[in-house]
Amino acid sequence: MANIDEKILFLDKNAARGGIGTKESPFSCLSCAFSKAKKLLKEYQPDVVVGTGGYLSWPLIKAAADLGIPSAIHESNAIPGKAVMMVEKMVDRIYINFPTTAEAFSDPDKILCVGNPL
Repeated sequence: MANIDEKILFLDKNAARGGIGTKESPFSCLSCAFSKAKKLLKEYQPDVVVGTGGYLSWPLIKAAADLGIPSAIHESNAIPGKAVMMVEKMVDRIYINFPTTAEAFSDPDKILCVGNPL
């Protein structure tokens, strides 16, 4: 069995603070989170980046795509959310929970139905 050097890093949710009901624009906050994500990825140099959907996944997936780092997204809902649809073209693999979810995506070769991890 091969030894795998694993490390899980998290981007602080406060990197994308702001949004509706705050003084900060949600877009400027995502821009800030994107910059922090890119810096983190350059420093750590991961083999792969995995997002789990939601607007907070966008900055990390976008940064990985810009840096040429393989990436994937897991969509656990039957109907993909806006953030997942925004990163569809950027990721190398899309993991889904339900087989029918695949119909929402344009590239069936990227899709792998894995269910919902526990």
